[in-house]
Amino acid sequence: MLNKLFIVLVVIVLLTSCTMIFKTPVPNGSASLKNALFVLDGKYELKEYGYINSVFNVDLGEGIYGIFNNYEGMLYIFKYDSPEITKVKWKTFIKTFGNPLKINYVNLNFFDRGYLKTNFEGIKIISWWKDKWIFILSGKKPEDFLEYINTVYEMVNI
Repeated sequence: MLNKLFIVLVVIVLLTSCTMIFKTPVPNGSASLKNALFVLDGKYELKEYGYINSVFNVDLGEGIYGIFNNYEGMLYIFKYDSPEITKVKWKTFIKTFGNPLKINYVNLNFFDRGYLKTNFEGIKIISWWKDKWIFILSGKKPEDFLEYINTVYEMVNI
């Protein structure tokens, strides 16, 4: 009995520590696609935005993209009606990246969120889902922009 309790505690600690390491920042559920993108216009100035339906030839439904000054890459944001639909779209999206045995491939799925980091056709990609949102960052240094997104959404969601 004590061994089972210990194993359960270890699993809980590992899961909670992984969710802290792999950030999945999203705005609150009442935000629109446009608001989710425009709130990021600050340290990185939003140069261009538009509406899209797919990323890397994967149909994800209606979304928005943004191109920012001082970030060599793009941000794509998708919002759905429910977390269940988000999970289905997420699974469709991550199938694009093929074999998880590739070098530089991290794919974690928890009960309420998912995280993917990989290189695809020479492009660094960090993507995550949480609640009704899917975010996809592509570019040279997506880690820096992810930190910025996390900081902004933490301030906005207080």
